[in-house]
Amino acid sequence: MGIIAETFAELVFENEASVSQNFLVPLLTNHLGYDRATEVVPERQYPAFEIPQNRTKRLPSRELQARPDYVLLVRGSVVAVLDSKGPDESLDAHFEQMLAYCIAIRTNLLLITNGRELRLYDANALIFKTENIAQLDVQFSELRLLLGREKVTATSLHQRLRLVDPDRTGVRGSRAIMAEHEERVAVALSDFLPYLAAVQQVASAALMLPTALSVRLV
Repeated sequence: MGIIAETFAELVFENEASVSQNFLVPLLTNHLGYDRATEVVPERQYPAFEIPQNRTKRLPSRELQARPDYVLLVRGSVVAVLDSKGPDESLDAHFEQMLAYCIAIRTNLLLITNGRELRLYDANALIFKTENIAQLDVQFSELRLLLGREKVTATSLHQRLRLVDPDRTGVRGSRAIMAEHEERVAVALSDFLPYLAAVQQVASAALMLPTALSVRLV
């Protein structure tokens, strides 16, 4: 079990605020490297602006029926819009308004989670998706490539997208997930394997001894 599963797998969320405070914010700060005080900014503290509704109508952002919970800022630039849902709420709820918000503040990245599922969009394109904490644990290295502060400050979104599997469409195939799982198992067994090889060597040597000697040894 990795650090993500160890930290979040057993949590039970009561509502949207609980998802934000106990999952989304710790994920961003403790595991993706952002500063809680200056970079994970509550939307209510972000300056108001107008969102185009059509060619003639503009709507003040404060009048949106649904607004994101946080805006992710790095060195004064918007990196992503972040939105939490209640633990039983669909991640599709209010997606269009969240996307409009992203476009208005000139960022493509939108992260939505309900504490179980997590999705990361590049505008309309779904570029990362996990359906539970166990899957997020296995795929976390990809999320860190796409949204980790170190990568965000060093590379463009286009470059980060090229760092992940170019064949995936947002949800990794079972073969890729199993390959990473097998790698984790191999690491966990790395200390045991030399011991097992030594045991096998001793057993093979014992089988080569004369039968009578083998009986006396037993």
